[in-house]
Amino acid sequence: IALAWAIALACTLAVTLTGSGAAAQIPTLPDSVEQAIVGVLIDDSDGRPIPAASVTLLRGPSTLSTVTTDDEGRFRMPVPLPGFYRLGASRIGYVPTESQLLEIETGVILTVEYRILPDAILMEPILVTARSDQGRSIFEDRRQEWGRGLYLTPEMVDSINPRHHPGEVFRGQEDVWLSWGTARVSSGAWAPVPRVRTYRGYGCLKYMVDRVPVRPDATWSSFPLDGLLPQDIVAVEIYRYVGEAPPELRRFATAGDAAMCGLVVFWTHAGW
Repeated sequence: IALAWAIALACTLAVTLTGSGAAAQIPTLPDSVEQAIVGVLIDDSDGRPIPAASVTLLRGPSTLSTVTTDDEGRFRMPVPLPGFYRLGASRIGYVPTESQLLEIETGVILTVEYRILPDAILMEPILVTARSDQGRSIFEDRRQEWGRGLYLTPEMVDSINPRHHPGEVFRGQEDVWLSWGTARVSSGAWAPVPRVRTYRGYGCLKYMVDRVPVRPDATWSSFPLDGLLPQDIVAVEIYRYVGEAPPELRRFATAGDAAMCGLVVFWTHAGW
């Protein structure tokens, strides 16, 4: 969520790393960079900063840049464009780890505390965020005041328990038809992709991730949908045809000039 005058946003991460080594200088952000991630890498077992560790900026399957933490575990990462990214962290003695999906908005400097655990303790990454609950508020307002469509609350998503693909949340939903195919994803590999249609309206579906609409020609085999993992999902809004979508979202639930689709809004930890 961008703050007034596009200043800073606070977010806290937890994952796994440690060790010794020479300190590295924190890169200086050039004046032209409008958004960045600034943070500190911490050993979650003892609270100490982790020096000389590699922190990478990831978008989909691609590594965009890598920096090294200084002797106080600090790092600074320019972000080229607004969008969805992950952080990766690695160091001898720690499990190489990737964070959950992060949304970086224009002009925002995201401050993170990235906590990782030593190699001997195998745990899932933990993301603790200090962002406001604007996503939660938007979801609840639409569910209670608009009411049309299908609303999968965090409890419902947990009960569905998607393990392999975000598309599993559509399984068993009323008037929603889910089948599976294969396609070449942006990593170059062939992978299962969902084919989701509805029995209402035009039948097709368009997508948003948090408050960001996926480009009209995007498919499940392209970013950011192929970068969305089941564990990223907190809640889901499903509007099975354009008439179910709230007025502020209807312009996103279209295809071409005239064909009207439905719309799915995935809420992730980054936007919730």
